[in-house]
Amino acid sequence: MKIKIAGFLLALLTFVTGVQVVLAQDMRQQNSIALAKLCGFINKQDAAGMYALTNENFQKAIGQVNFENYARYGIFAQGKVTDTVFVSLAEGVSAYKTTFSGAAFNVKIGADKDGKIGTLFFKKIDTTTQVRKEPLKSANPMLTKADKTIDEAAREYLEKKGTVGVSIGVLQNGVMRTYTYGETEKGSGEMPGTHSVYEIGSITKTFTATLLAWYVNTGKVLLNDPITKYLPDSVKMNEELKGITLQMLSNHTSGLPRVPDNLMDGNANLLNPYKLYNRKKLFSYLKRCKLVSAPGTVAAYSNLGAGLLGTLLEVATKKPYEKMLDEIIITPLKLDATGISLKNSEHAAQLLPVYNENGEKTPRWDFDALAGAGAVRSTSIDLLVYAQANLDLNTSPRGKALAMTQKITHEDEKMNIGLGWMLRKGLKYPVYWHNGGTYGSSSYIGFIPGKGAAVVVLSNCVQSVDEMAGKILNVLME
Repeated sequence: MKIKIAGFLLALLTFVTGVQVVLAQDMRQQNSIALAKLCGFINKQDAAGMYALTNENFQKAIGQVNFENYARYGIFAQGKVTDTVFVSLAEGVSAYKTTFSGAAFNVKIGADKDGKIGTLFFKKIDTTTQVRKEPLKSANPMLTKADKTIDEAAREYLEKKGTVGVSIGVLQNGVMRTYTYGETEKGSGEMPGTHSVYEIGSITKTFTATLLAWYVNTGKVLLNDPITKYLPDSVKMNEELKGITLQMLSNHTSGLPRVPDNLMDGNANLLNPYKLYNRKKLFSYLKRCKLVSAPGTVAAYSNLGAGLLGTLLEVATKKPYEKMLDEIIITPLKLDATGISLKNSEHAAQLLPVYNENGEKTPRWDFDALAGAGAVRSTSIDLLVYAQANLDLNTSPRGKALAMTQKITHEDEKMNIGLGWMLRKGLKYPVYWHNGGTYGSSSYIGFIPGKGAAVVVLSNCVQSVDEMAGKILNVLME
């Protein structure tokens, strides 16, 4: 199997680090020069040269090891750059259609006044569709407007290259409905069912946030506890860590980078990157880490932060992360097919194989110290029940914990962030949401308190389901 980096870096790599504002014409020229240099190093397969073109903030955000792995296994695999076409300039960042010998990419690049790259974005342009030998299977009754929207959106999604099957859950007017399309495994002819189990990736972060809220309400921890309170003495000596609180880990304002720069050290598997990342590696990284921004000032998505939160809750409670999940969320809400290890053999047998953007099987992800960032597996029906619990808030301990996760803890011009949950602005009704993705899966959960409605979309392919979920949410808002 050809090695590719998809959900982790290749599908979307974005670093926005405060590009200097100059005249648009000058900025476009600066960006074009930077892109030309970057393409030169790409064609020479010189990862170190590419990294040297980036500015200090960019380098702090990603780290040299991560960037060079991305370049070698993600960019260089696309072949040489054969053409670049300017598309647009917005807020100092230029967009180019960039053609490689093996693929075409939308590349966005922003250079500072010194010509150093501070913003870089690669996204593969995929115009291919797949032709299915058999008619697409579905269990959609096609009775309501929502049914028809779901059918159209699902069929459009499953025309995309690499896609296999999807499970959709909708809560509307007090009724839960589920829909399934496609296959559980390529060529199997078997349609996914209500209890098909998917990787849900970063939706896990909302579970971790719920654990945090629970233990805040029981007095075990405080939202403003410094993380150093729960770190070994040898780690807490790092001055960079002293302003970070547990809340900042949950709302992505800790200043920690997206991933630690030693994630791929040693015998790490590029296709299962978190599996061998244990506490020893995590604490070794934290001893010397540098923050990307001052704690509490900027929201910047961090798998490291959410994963660290799960580990620190283990320290505070002296319980494994999965045991906390079972006791506080899974068992009380009767999410029978939700978990990490899926110890029930029946549920484990329902765990679907996963596929990359080319429709090739890829390993499922496993987690150790960063489990709180993305380790949970679940079903469409279980996640609907979870969404229902987040809508039906009450004064029980669990209701209070779920309510706390929805309380806004950070606001910026784009969105509000609670604990784990994101809140979309500018809509007819506010939507709390989170998505997720691994190298072989894509997921989305969103709920609308003003309508008592929710949607869950799960796919066993890396192709994003966000657009499909958005179309369904629009119908639910009517």
